[in-house]
Amino acid sequence: MDNWKKISFLVGVFAFLREFRPIEPFYAAYMTSPYINCTVEQIPTELYAVGSYSMFVLIIIIFLVTDYVRYKPVLIVDGFGGVVHYIAITNRPSKLRIQFGQAFYGFFFSAEVALFGYLYAMVEEKEFYQKITGHARAATLTGKFFSSCLSQMLATYYGTPPFNALVYMSIFGMSSTTIWAIFLPKVKQSLYFPNKKKVEETSMGQSTVTIYNPEKYKDSQLSIEAAPNEEKVDKPENNEVVEAEQSLINTLYNDFKQSYSDPYVRKLCFWWAVAMGGYLQVYAYINVLYTYVLEENKDTEFTLYNGAAESLNTLTGALSAFAISKVKWNWYSVGDIFFTVGSVIAAIVLLCCVYCRNLWYIYAFYIIYGMVYQTMLTIAESEVAKRLNKKCYGLIFGFNTFIAVCINTIIIYGVIQGHFIRINIAQQLYEGGPNVLCESTSVRVISLFVCVFAFVRELRPIEPFYAAYMTSPAINITLTQTSRDVYAVGAYSCFGLIIIVFLITDYLKYKPVLIMDGICGIITYCNIVGHPSLLRLQIGQVFYGFFFSSEVAYFGYLYAMTDDKRYYQRITGQARAACLSGKFLSSLFAQTVSLVNGSVPYVELVYVSVFGMFFSAVWAFLMPDVTNSVYFHNERSESIDQPTPPVTNTTSSSGASKTIENIESQPSNTKIAKITNKEINKNKRLGQVLLYLKKDFIRSYSDPYVIKLCLWWAFAFGAYVQGPLLRIRLENLN
Repeated sequence: MDNWKKISFLVGVFAFLREFRPIEPFYAAYMTSPYINCTVEQIPTELYAVGSYSMFVLIIIIFLVTDYVRYKPVLIVDGFGGVVHYIAITNRPSKLRIQFGQAFYGFFFSAEVALFGYLYAMVEEKEFYQKITGHARAATLTGKFFSSCLSQMLATYYGTPPFNALVYMSIFGMSSTTIWAIFLPKVKQSLYFPNKKKVEETSMGQSTVTIYNPEKYKDSQLSIEAAPNEEKVDKPENNEVVEAEQSLINTLYNDFKQSYSDPYVRKLCFWWAVAMGGYLQVYAYINVLYTYVLEENKDTEFTLYNGAAESLNTLTGALSAFAISKVKWNWYSVGDIFFTVGSVIAAIVLLCCVYCRNLWYIYAFYIIYGMVYQTMLTIAESEVAKRLNKKCYGLIFGFNTFIAVCINTIIIYGVIQGHFIRINIAQQLYEGGPNVLCESTSVRVISLFVCVFAFVRELRPIEPFYAAYMTSPAINITLTQTSRDVYAVGAYSCFGLIIIVFLITDYLKYKPVLIMDGICGIITYCNIVGHPSLLRLQIGQVFYGFFFSSEVAYFGYLYAMTDDKRYYQRITGQARAACLSGKFLSSLFAQTVSLVNGSVPYVELVYVSVFGMFFSAVWAFLMPDVTNSVYFHNERSESIDQPTPPVTNTTSSSGASKTIENIESQPSNTKIAKITNKEINKNKRLGQVLLYLKKDFIRSYSDPYVIKLCLWWAFAFGAYVQGPLLRIRLENLN
């Protein structure tokens, strides 16, 4: 077996055993159970905070100790620290005992840097770094998956998590980790603390610096001749220690400076540190969020599926990490797009976790986040490792982890514990948001739903190159035909549908129109796939007219779901910003792909646009329903257009419900009259709606200030929608 395969296997087993901690998915639930009886507020502020501070203090110390003792002893002590941590929470522990265990958990977490440092120190060939990183990451996540599955199965079998059994299983996992670490091969040479003999042997010769050449995507070795040794001079022995310390500091500084002199490494390390800092927060507090939501909903019958969520999170992360390790892309070229898109997706699903009050949705969003994060982290680690000198792995990995822990500690000290901003758990989730609206759905939640919809609705990267695509060999029509025969159909469609779409939108209570909006977008872009005829393009433009006209629906939805007008300016700005952000990212993606590819990949951009429309339709389906519309389903219309009760001995003044009872009590020979009354009621309701429209129109435009703004709005918007024709004009200039 090749050395890299052997080391990858041994480290993979260690990583698997290290993650066998079945109590973790239910840790917060265990803390609030009768066994310990802590409050939800105490968990983040008094327990988790101790572990974070311990990480912050120990991370640098552990890095230096790790290199000095050559990795393996730290891996052994790492497992021992896990054993102490879980022993500290057995048998109804006091708060002091739990905090003592959290201090060892800080050591346990900080020592993770030794795992990857050991891996890279034992494998010489850099071409295998992406593979072994993916294998180690996959082993870590597979261990977490197996552990979470076991805990969830036990919780489901017993009806409640068996906390004591899960704790003892975690102790067993940590003990197995310690034993396995003892049998790992030793690292032969320390990086920063070499022995004296080795220093003398290498005092004269050549040193090698790894330089990355982005153009050739290869590592080149640059030999630097060392200065000739000075003649040996007898030095006092008491100066040797001082010189050794100075040499160590200088070596650390030079390696640090050399490693971060590469802009590509700096960029990846910055993302790595920030992303890991966020991940530490998510991983530590997601269980607190589960418990908090359960208590807030006062649902005592809901069965926690924390273990299932954690297992799926890690399984999808492991599969994606393993799969991405096989991808042979030039990450120097496509990495920016990859990390940008992945980070945006991670941010969106985390926002959904924060503002959603349904545990099933939170589980789903957390699973997506874990998959995206682990995929990106695998590439970041392997790409950084490729560009570092071998002895710098532990230094840079340790420093990145240190920055992540610093970010985590600042958030805990300043926000969670309230030293900078004093907020409770509910305020951490809502941040002073409004009260309950529309079945306990807050304004912020509605704004979030609409913003995500507006964002994905604009993910249409073919749009900046639409005219160029029309004139390309795939379609091969002239620019004149594009403007007169294609775009014109969309404009006429929009003109004919705008009023109809508005009335239908109000009658259907908005949400169905939002779903149809995405479907029409799919049809529009599917009609330009392949080699479409002019007729197909025009049919697509008819659907595009509906797609464009229904933009009014999501703003109408936003206002219909928000009763308090104080928030109108804020939510309008947020929705508009989300819309423009989606358009910005879409255009940036299209331009970047075109530059990397050397030409515009029209077909691929069309398929990405279809995907964006599909996602917007699915998201619209998940949005909350509107209970009242503006004209067809509101109190004023229903109170005025009450049907006239039939002539009976009893006079009814209560309204429609009483009328229905009277009608149903009629003999069967009055059935035709009942149908006629319904038709009259529908016509009367439509007449009332038109009357309200007329009154609201006159009242709205009676304000000169409103007239002035609307006049500007109409002209400015009319000019703005001429953007496609401007692109055609630019094509003519080219």
